[in-house]
Amino acid sequence: MNEFIGREIELKNLNNMYNSDKFEMAVIYGRRRVGKTSLIKQFISNKPAIYVQGVEATAETNLRFLSNAILDFEEPGRVNKHKTFYDFAEAFEEVQDIANNQNEKMIFVMDEYPYFAEASAEISSILQYTIDHIYKEKK
Repeated sequence: MNEFIGREIELKNLNNMYNSDKFEMAVIYGRRRVGKTSLIKQFISNKPAIYVQGVEATAETNLRFLSNAILDFEEPGRVNKHKTFYDFAEAFEEVQDIANNQNEKMIFVMDEYPYFAEASAEISSILQYTIDHIYKEKK
């Protein structure tokens, strides 16, 4: 296993957000190839987390990847990988349903978010609505 070096301040900030008693959202951005994904994966390594990475593809492909990430978290080792949520709104709502059944705070990561936004004109608005009216209200 590779040792994770540096980024102590960023990890501390993320852990402070995770340990708060309210809904928190971090946006991690920067130049390519500086370790953003490594930072995220290190942070979530010992926490309940749904992680999905957007790809330069269609909205349907990104929705399928998101669906698989959610369903794999819900049912590790599942065999049927063909189920896809109807749309992004349904997928985001499922994330909250899963979080409601966790004993500890759950993390939801959408890495390479610009690929999701590029493929789906409505996803940012749907995500904002979900955060404002579902995630923040449920904690």
